[in-house]
Amino acid sequence: MHRATQFVAKRVAVRHHQPLVIVLAAVVAGIVVDRYRPLPLAVWMSAAIAMLAAWAVAHRRERNKFAVVVLFLSAGSVAGAWHHCCWYLFSTDDVGHYAAAEAQSVAIRAIVRDAPRILEPPSPEEANSSGLAPPPGYSPDSRARTKFEIEAVAIRDVDAWRPITGLADVQIDGRLTNVVAGDRVLLFGRLSASPEALNPGEFDFAAHYRAERKLCIIRIAAPESVSVIEPASKWNVVAQLSQLRAAGHRRLLQYVRSDQVGFASALLLGYRDLLARSDNWAFFRTGTVHVLSISGLHIGMLAFFLHAALRVGWLRRATAIMVTVGITAAYALVIDAEPPAVRAVMVVMLVAIASLFGRRALSFNVLAASALLVLAINPCDLFRAGPQLSFLAAAVLAWRSEQPRQELDEETAAELGHSRFRIWCTARGRALVDGLILSSLIFLITTPLVAYRFHIASPISLLLTPVLAFPVAVGLMSGFCVLTIGWLLPPLAPLLGIVCGGLLWFIDWVVINTQFWPAAAFWLPGPSLWQLCLFYALIAAWLWLPPRRWLRVAGGAIVCAWCVVCLLPWHTLPEGVAQRTTFISVGHGLSVLVEQDDGRCWLYDCGRMQSPEGAARSISAVLWTRGVTHLDAVVISHADSDHYNAIGYLLEQFTVDKVVVSEAMRAKAADVLAYVRYAADREGVPVVEVSAGDKLWPDEQFGERNRSLDLWHPPPLGVPAGSDNSDSLVLLSTIDGRRILLTGDVEGDGLASILQRPPVDCDVVLAPHHGSSRSNPPGLAQWSRPETVVVSGTADGARVVRHAYESVGARILETTKVGAITVDVLTSGEIRVSTFREERSQGERGP
Repeated sequence: MHRATQFVAKRVAVRHHQPLVIVLAAVVAGIVVDRYRPLPLAVWMSAAIAMLAAWAVAHRRERNKFAVVVLFLSAGSVAGAWHHCCWYLFSTDDVGHYAAAEAQSVAIRAIVRDAPRILEPPSPEEANSSGLAPPPGYSPDSRARTKFEIEAVAIRDVDAWRPITGLADVQIDGRLTNVVAGDRVLLFGRLSASPEALNPGEFDFAAHYRAERKLCIIRIAAPESVSVIEPASKWNVVAQLSQLRAAGHRRLLQYVRSDQVGFASALLLGYRDLLARSDNWAFFRTGTVHVLSISGLHIGMLAFFLHAALRVGWLRRATAIMVTVGITAAYALVIDAEPPAVRAVMVVMLVAIASLFGRRALSFNVLAASALLVLAINPCDLFRAGPQLSFLAAAVLAWRSEQPRQELDEETAAELGHSRFRIWCTARGRALVDGLILSSLIFLITTPLVAYRFHIASPISLLLTPVLAFPVAVGLMSGFCVLTIGWLLPPLAPLLGIVCGGLLWFIDWVVINTQFWPAAAFWLPGPSLWQLCLFYALIAAWLWLPPRRWLRVAGGAIVCAWCVVCLLPWHTLPEGVAQRTTFISVGHGLSVLVEQDDGRCWLYDCGRMQSPEGAARSISAVLWTRGVTHLDAVVISHADSDHYNAIGYLLEQFTVDKVVVSEAMRAKAADVLAYVRYAADREGVPVVEVSAGDKLWPDEQFGERNRSLDLWHPPPLGVPAGSDNSDSLVLLSTIDGRRILLTGDVEGDGLASILQRPPVDCDVVLAPHHGSSRSNPPGLAQWSRPETVVVSGTADGARVVRHAYESVGARILETTKVGAITVDVLTSGEIRVSTFREERSQGERGP
């Protein structure tokens, strides 16, 4: 038989002998069922015991096939029970049960679980990651912060201390320097529940922390509010490992150039939060964010170089393998390894064991074993993006390792008269091509998951991955030597630090300067969850098809059709909805999305107080969820930063026809207008100035429906002696007799001029200036007599505001309390108001 034919036959036979893959499938099924259709713990345990009993009977009677099936079902039941314990069951005295959405003052005794990390305040340029200059008047928080994790022990209840349990994150304004991991401390701060998602598609921090068994956050105003009750014990292993990690960070501070210490700490110690926000975004845009997290790539490089160094003539092969495994595992413990690193360590260990016994480690079996270990540690990691991407990339590597490849026969080439240099160049060229093919496969397979999670595809990563591979490898190893050899041989540490810092600077420079290249990245809504699952099911079926050409071509065509249908944006309103207006929850700020059944989508304001990036995240999450990639206009009501400071991010992520501002802005806020023009010019978007009486679009473009959009305020020169708020751009949207009034921050003389108009009965009114009591709530309530009043944020002087609007029968909704508020005007003429929290609670209850 031909050699290649023999290889293929062996590969197919090996592929089907992967028992742990089937076990993993059963475990994953049990975890997924418990997450989306949870069963009581007693049901899961009873099912597991029953299945084990059935297996014992079947095995005794030699009914092997049935025994295998019930054994897998038992594994799924155990996995479902374990996930139920980790996700749903918390002790009744957990500190999280004392937390509410509103922060409350507490005194807590606790044990510090990890070394406090000091986050230095960013400069305005570092804090702003849109690639633009900071907005006028924008100044990021100039205070340093300290973060660490605690295990709660007791909470003060009046004059007594009540025993409690549970984990929590602590955030302190200031630098805490007198506390180390393992210390028993007394904290005085404000306890609040972890923040939940308030918009469709938005990242849910509460779910993220819940997966780590944390239900709350403690915020402390000053380091003086933390005192040490009892120093850490020297026998506390977790504390000692954390302190060793902190010592590594101090060593990097000492020997690596100052502008790359955050990068080095992220790369070597897993301290991602020490990296500048602008750098994080640059790596995110270019699809190279895996460089920043300690993943299988880093562990694999470390193991390879360690083994190579130990094998240079002075250690036997078996000894070198065992030492490599030991150092790799110890490193993973010190850095508090995330699931990708645990997976990599497990793979290294299994491959090493197989190598010692002269056996081939089955790629998918090894990967399945490491996945089972990760899920045994924390089954909630199944639903997190990092582990998903890590194992998906590793699966591509495993599949590729089983494919037949032509290898260069150097002896035959030498006999044919080829020079050593030619042979070397040919070998390196083939290795480079193979690496590019592998990188492309990983990109193609992971892109749907990245698009689903992060709404971005970064083709530039295909170029950057091979370019940065060598600098990353050498930078990683030189940094590792700073932490180890530099400690043993101090004279070498400065030289190693220079090498590490220089290479990291080069990587940073390349990523930052390529992130805005044309076609470097594309923003897209991404597939839905069921579409994503269908894609990977099709890929798995395609890979396991018999090696027949027509079957592979047909399978490939189906996968390509999926990409066309699911990755291209499709935006439609639900049937029966003529217009949908969504008041997005952006904290103290404002953003309103208006979608019309004629296909037009436009945005009214886009900002948040002191957090343009946070506003952009919330707004874009809603747009992606609705399938919106194009905005016909972005209307900026006035010159306050919490109404426009996310404009740079949105213009980058979405195509926009025009940006609309008031003419009054040119006279009273020229610096803000210049910034808006600067952001729009970079993306080639025109800026249009309007005033009262102008039309945003010609009337004939509104279609057959009785629809109008009236601009009521401000006049061309604004309100004489009025503030920016008084010059807010006020719009009245009318469709089939239903009216929605968008007021911005209008107040004072500006609001007075509107109230001088004949009264207008409105269905929905946006409370001016985030529900401020200074915006004449009684007068506006009597003038508009709304059914629903929306407060973007939290009402200032809530009692006065509520009384004013409730006196005319209005329902008051605050976005910070109920999440995004959706107002649907139906084709039947009815109006329907719903909130994100209502829809979410109904979804959790199920049909």
